[in-house]
Amino acid sequence: MPESFLGTGWAFPVQVDGRGGIRLSDGEEDIREAVGIVLRTRLGERVMRPEFGSGLADLVFDPNDAALAGRIEFLARKALERWEPRVLLKEVRAVTGGTRMEVDVSYVVRQTNREDNVVVPFFSGELP
Repeated sequence: MPESFLGTGWAFPVQVDGRGGIRLSDGEEDIREAVGIVLRTRLGERVMRPEFGSGLADLVFDPNDAALAGRIEFLARKALERWEPRVLLKEVRAVTGGTRMEVDVSYVVRQTNREDNVVVPFFSGELP
């Protein structure tokens, strides 16, 4: 049985289910998808909620260095603390490798006390 107290929303990316309706995600799957949505959404992208998102997209062409990793960690933590109240953040790390950086988010689901993590890819504009 899904944990309905954690919420239900459209699956991301939006998909059609077996009955021809919109596929939904619920429980901890919905939380994992929501973390990715918050981090990938540009500030100002949502017309009716322009402050929603993380601002990470504005850093894409910054040099891929320790300073960028620090900014990513700060902005990701700030956005998730504001927009995903269902989790308690344990750690937000930016891990680099060439032009790819991954944002590794470790958290505890407040209602179930279960630990989980999500890795969101982030690409820097700097060439190898």
